Amino acid sequence: MKKFHFFIIAIGAFLVDLLTKILFQKLLGSPYNIIIIIKNVFEIRWVKNFGLLFGIFERFPFTIKVLIMFVSLTVFFLFIYLSFNKLGKLEKWAFALILGGGFGNFFDRLIHGGVFDFLQIFIGKYPWPTFNFADMIIDIGIGLILIDIFLGGKNAPDPH
Repeated sequence: MKKFHFFIIAIGAFLVDLLTKILFQKLLGSPYNIIIIIKNVFEIRWVKNFGLLFGIFERFPFTIKVLIMFVSLTVFFLFIYLSFNKLGKLEKWAFALILGGGFGNFFDRLIHGGVFDFLQIFIGKYPWPTFNFADMIIDIGIGLILIDIFLGGKNAPDPH
């Protein structure tokens, strides 16, 4: 995979997240509406997440949260940039998804002060923390890394 393709995947992940947030805000109309898809299993609801990672650090000042996200994304980007030619194909896909999803939530926090989450699932009667497509995209990227590790890193570096 060439760097150009890597960035197309990352930008695509970012745009999917951005567009789904816009779509679901319009669909819900207000923070008080809930759309029940399957009762006690899956709902769409308007949640503004002011914390990081499952809502932790919610009480930290906004500037500290933005700084944490900015530094994390910058370090992650530099790692990818400096080691790009040593990464395998699956790792490049994974990191592109993680980067795109991370920028999706960073952009949302920067523009709106918090992240718009809207997907709510329940495990039994207990709700899982509400999430969005950026979170799913990041999780898919992490899953690809775990698959690569499980395969023993047989994912050979990409010659391009």
